[in-house]
Amino acid sequence: MRRAGRVGASAAAGVPVEPDEAPELWALTTGLAAEAGARAPGELRLVAEPTVAVTAGARRLSLGLPLLPVLSAGRLRAVLAHEFRHRPRPAILRAVGRFGPRRPVAVAPPELPRVAAAWARFLDEHLRPGSATGCVPDDVSGGFRHFLAARGEPADDHPAVELLPDPAGWERALWPDARPVSWDEFATAAVAAGQQRLADGVFRAVARRTGRPVQPGIGLAELLDLVAAGRLGEVAAEVLPDVPRDEAAQRFADPMTQILELAAVRSQVAHRRHAWTGPAPLMDRAGHPLDLAGTGRLACAPWTLGEARDRLAVLGVNLWHTGLVEAHPGAAGAGVLAAMTLDVAGARTDVVLLDQGFVLAPADTGGGRDRLRALVGSASGDELAQRHAFVPFADVEGGTTGRLRAVRARLALRGGGTMVLRERLGGAATLDATSRDEFKGALRALTRRRSGRHGR
Repeated sequence: MRRAGRVGASAAAGVPVEPDEAPELWALTTGLAAEAGARAPGELRLVAEPTVAVTAGARRLSLGLPLLPVLSAGRLRAVLAHEFRHRPRPAILRAVGRFGPRRPVAVAPPELPRVAAAWARFLDEHLRPGSATGCVPDDVSGGFRHFLAARGEPADDHPAVELLPDPAGWERALWPDARPVSWDEFATAAVAAGQQRLADGVFRAVARRTGRPVQPGIGLAELLDLVAAGRLGEVAAEVLPDVPRDEAAQRFADPMTQILELAAVRSQVAHRRHAWTGPAPLMDRAGHPLDLAGTGRLACAPWTLGEARDRLAVLGVNLWHTGLVEAHPGAAGAGVLAAMTLDVAGARTDVVLLDQGFVLAPADTGGGRDRLRALVGSASGDELAQRHAFVPFADVEGGTTGRLRAVRARLALRGGGTMVLRERLGGAATLDATSRDEFKGALRALTRRRSGRHGR
């Protein structure tokens, strides 16, 4: 069993493995080093990425825990032997979020590129969506095996994880700050987190439309009261800015359904069943599929709202269990789209375009594209938004953009403020060749959808 006093390391740094904690694994590595005529590692460290790397100066072997349930002992032996004998220039894998730091990770060729690519997809599809929940699946490595099997890429028989006593204990050591839960519980928490972000945007709009402070206490009950009063269109037009106002209420069925699903989970009458392919389905207490789409449509019109309320009551959904959590929009789960160095209110600023808003970081005098790459590679989107100033798209109420290719815009912000973004004459540093077009597209969409068009 992994000793409790040794679990404080992060997934990024990994956790050291002492010889008496995994004698077979140590015997394998020291024996292979001797065969290769290399010095045996002085330290063996398990990390959260599928990597094998020997650091010459520190004589440290970093070994990715996800490899052990996937590769056989024989294939692991071949990978380690290759690393000790050749130490070629490593391939590069980028991983993100709690389950893999945004930094270059060594992947020893030629055995691991397929595993590394599959792991990156596994992160994006099954771990990253729940990275902000404070939870971690209690069998990440086993889940990776299931993921590969579902894609028709089965892992090796007799996996090398047999060389490591108590694999689950080592996983807990890699993510000490996360609460281990089953894959179903993790899927439930991950989907609920995304639905809560959607619900918070709706509930903030409800507060503004009812003249109440944007703070906890506003929730599903107040939303349905606006439906009953025939005012859903006001909220829907704000939440669905790309939809014409006279159609917004009709198009609100999907957001309403997601909020009702969240309410069922919060009321503990429903949960998610994790799926290796496709979205995690919603299940009722008896484990049967629960479809709330019809109820969501009924809840969008005053004349059918009563039937929707009755259905929710039969299920045991408590409307008061679903309310506003974040009074101000955050960037949880946000992805990076582009980055540029622009003038913002006259100050030279590195602007990272997320799919949920703008991150504003002061720009120093040097570096250009390298500085932008370092900024973007230093943290996930939500972490960047926490470290620097963040302007969410939800706070943009309108504005104008320039007609030239250069990025120029004046954005009207909620509460009466403005934000002016301007690309200097002669161009600006960009993260990549597509960044300028990404910025112009996002700014056009923001100003078009919020400037009174579509018949509003």
